[in-house]
Amino acid sequence: GSLVGGREGAQAGAIIGGVVGLAQGAKEKKQRKAQQEAYARQQAERERIQQEQQRAEQARLQKQAAAQEDFEVRTVLEIQKSLMRLGFDPGDINGKMSPATENAIRLYEQQNGLLETGRPSQELLKHMLQHGG
Repeated sequence: GSLVGGREGAQAGAIIGGVVGLAQGAKEKKQRKAQQEAYARQQAERERIQQEQQRAEQARLQKQAAAQEDFEVRTVLEIQKSLMRLGFDPGDINGKMSPATENAIRLYEQQNGLLETGRPSQELLKHMLQHGG
């Protein structure tokens, strides 16, 4: 009788152990899935933040480039006006570099003992303004 009862006890124990094992396995699977979902959310948030930072940096660089371009246009425009006042022909007074403006700058530089670059600069404009331009 004990052999039979032992067999039934073993079977019952195996069934209970199997059920407990299944429950623990399901719990662990659920935890792994929750961890994977949390990791995926973190990754998505990192990517969103990185993209936002990239967009902000692009906007900053575009704004900086526009400001630099505006500064250069104003500088060229003021140099063209100064060249005209000093008797040089810079071509159209429009803030845009042209061959005529470059040639006028070179002539001014040559006549004033400056390094001949033909390029506009704040230093050139300052020199022109100090000399009647």
